[in-house]
Amino acid sequence: MALTTFLTEIKNRIVSLNIPGYAAPQVFRTEMPNSPNKLIAVYQYAGNAPELGFGFPGVQYDHPGLKVIVRGDPTDSEGPAAVIETIYRDFMTVQDVVLGTTRYLMIKANQQPFLDARDGNQRCVWSCNFICDRFAN
Repeated sequence: MALTTFLTEIKNRIVSLNIPGYAAPQVFRTEMPNSPNKLIAVYQYAGNAPELGFGFPGVQYDHPGLKVIVRGDPTDSEGPAAVIETIYRDFMTVQDVVLGTTRYLMIKANQQPFLDARDGNQRCVWSCNFICDRFAN
């Protein structure tokens, strides 16, 4: 599956949560621009090895890695923390769900959300990493 399709499916799931202050224009794929202050960024990274299916040629399931980053206004730690917690809790409910054109078995967190950094503008950057178990298309 193409990287853009995967990240678009994840981005659309996040947008569907209707998080106040973090609407569609503030959700980015593979980039975290300097503005706006409040944003969500999604990135794909190395996940787990794909699984072959018995009696099926090729990859049956794949497991891409996903990083979700939430940044807030300067000096605001609680706002982006609440947003990443909302996304974290929502992703834990994904079980046998179709996102876009792909059937996701689960989206599993590798850890709880954490304060990743403060950037040069004193904006808190919260993150959480996930493994997405899904049928390979």
